[in-house]
Amino acid sequence: MSDVLLLEKLEGRVGLLTVNRPDKMNALNNEVRDSLFAALEALRHDDDVRVVVITGSGDRAFIAGADIGEFKDAGAVDSASAGVASSRWRAISGSLQIGPSWVSPR
Repeated sequence: MSDVLLLEKLEGRVGLLTVNRPDKMNALNNEVRDSLFAALEALRHDDDVRVVVITGSGDRAFIAGADIGEFKDAGAVDSASAGVASSRWRAISGSLQIGPSWVSPR
Protein backbone atom coordinates (compact mmCIF):
# COMPACT_ATOMS: atom_id res chain seq x y z
CA MET A 1 0.00 0.00 0.00
CA SER A 2 1.35 3.42 -0.85
CA ASP A 3 1.40 6.46 1.45
CA VAL A 4 -1.40 8.13 -0.56
CA LEU A 5 -3.91 5.51 0.54
CA LEU A 6 -3.95 4.12 4.07
CA LEU A 7 -5.71 0.86 4.98
CA GLU A 8 -6.81 -0.08 8.47
CA LYS A 9 -8.89 -3.03 9.62
CA LEU A 10 -11.21 -2.00 12.42
CA GLU A 11 -13.35 -3.99 14.83
CA GLY A 12 -16.58 -5.34 13.46
CA ARG A 13 -15.13 -6.51 10.13
CA VAL A 14 -14.69 -2.96 8.85
CA GLY A 15 -11.99 -1.85 6.43
CA LEU A 16 -11.08 1.84 6.49
CA LEU A 17 -9.45 3.36 3.40
CA THR A 18 -8.12 6.89 3.86
CA VAL A 19 -7.03 8.96 0.87
CA ASN A 20 -3.97 10.68 2.30
CA ARG A 21 -3.24 13.80 0.24
CA PRO A 22 -4.51 16.60 2.51
CA ASP A 23 -2.19 19.15 0.87
CA LYS A 24 -4.06 18.51 -2.42
CA MET A 25 -7.50 18.22 -0.76
CA ASN A 26 -7.25 14.46 -1.39
CA ALA A 27 -7.56 14.94 -5.15
CA LEU A 28 -7.45 11.66 -7.03
CA ASN A 29 -4.29 11.23 -9.08
CA ASN A 30 -3.06 8.13 -10.90
CA GLU A 31 -1.25 6.81 -7.82
CA VAL A 32 -4.40 7.11 -5.67
CA ARG A 33 -6.51 5.52 -8.41
CA ASP A 34 -4.17 2.55 -8.75
CA SER A 35 -3.87 2.14 -4.97
CA LEU A 36 -7.64 2.37 -4.52
CA PHE A 37 -8.23 -0.26 -7.18
CA ALA A 38 -5.68 -2.63 -5.60
CA ALA A 39 -7.04 -2.12 -2.08
CA LEU A 40 -10.66 -2.67 -3.09
CA GLU A 41 -9.72 -5.81 -5.01
CA ALA A 42 -7.84 -7.16 -1.98
CA LEU A 43 -10.66 -6.30 0.42
CA ARG A 44 -13.23 -7.88 -1.86
CA HIS A 45 -11.60 -11.25 -1.19
CA ASP A 46 -10.87 -10.67 2.52
CA ASP A 47 -13.28 -12.70 4.64
CA ASP A 48 -12.42 -10.57 7.67
CA VAL A 49 -13.88 -7.44 6.05
CA ARG A 50 -17.58 -6.98 5.29
CA VAL A 51 -17.78 -3.18 5.05
CA VAL A 52 -15.39 -0.65 3.58
CA VAL A 53 -15.46 3.01 4.57
CA ILE A 54 -13.62 5.48 2.34
CA THR A 55 -12.59 8.79 3.83
CA GLY A 56 -10.08 11.57 3.26
CA SER A 57 -7.37 12.88 5.56
CA GLY A 58 -7.24 16.45 6.82
CA ASP A 59 -10.11 18.77 7.57
CA ARG A 60 -10.55 20.64 4.27
CA ALA A 61 -12.11 18.05 1.94
CA PHE A 62 -13.29 14.47 1.66
CA ILE A 63 -12.04 14.15 -1.93
CA ALA A 64 -11.82 17.19 -4.19
CA GLY A 65 -12.15 15.19 -7.42
CA ALA A 66 -9.54 14.57 -10.10
CA ASP A 67 -6.08 16.01 -9.65
CA ILE A 68 -6.09 18.33 -12.66
CA GLY A 69 -2.45 19.16 -11.96
CA GLU A 70 -1.59 15.86 -13.64
CA PHE A 71 -3.36 16.92 -16.82
CA LYS A 72 -1.01 19.77 -17.63
CA ASP A 73 2.00 17.44 -17.73
CA ALA A 74 0.25 14.60 -19.50
CA GLY A 75 0.31 15.99 -23.03
CA ALA A 76 -1.70 14.22 -25.68
CA VAL A 77 -3.23 10.94 -24.58
CA ASP A 78 -3.59 8.13 -27.06
CA SER A 79 -6.85 6.23 -27.16
CA ALA A 80 -5.29 3.06 -25.69
CA SER A 81 -4.08 4.91 -22.57
CA ALA A 82 -7.42 6.65 -22.20
CA GLY A 83 -9.16 3.29 -22.49
CA VAL A 84 -6.99 1.77 -19.74
CA ALA A 85 -7.71 4.69 -17.39
CA SER A 86 -11.42 4.51 -18.15
CA SER A 87 -11.48 0.76 -17.54
CA ARG A 88 -9.75 1.20 -14.19
CA TRP A 89 -12.35 3.78 -13.04
CA ARG A 90 -15.17 1.47 -14.14
CA ALA A 91 -13.57 -1.37 -12.16
CA ILE A 92 -13.34 0.83 -9.05
CA SER A 93 -16.99 1.82 -9.47
CA GLY A 94 -17.93 -1.83 -9.86
CA SER A 95 -16.09 -2.72 -6.67
CA LEU A 96 -17.99 -0.04 -4.79
CA GLN A 97 -21.34 -1.28 -6.06
CA ILE A 98 -20.96 -4.85 -4.81
CA GLY A 99 -22.34 -4.29 -1.34
CA PRO A 100 -26.02 -3.98 -0.50
CA SER A 101 -25.75 -0.60 1.22
CA TRP A 102 -23.96 2.73 1.00
CA VAL A 103 -22.75 4.99 3.76
CA SER A 104 -22.33 8.70 3.04
CA PRO A 105 -19.37 10.68 4.38
CA ARG A 106 -20.05 12.63 7.55
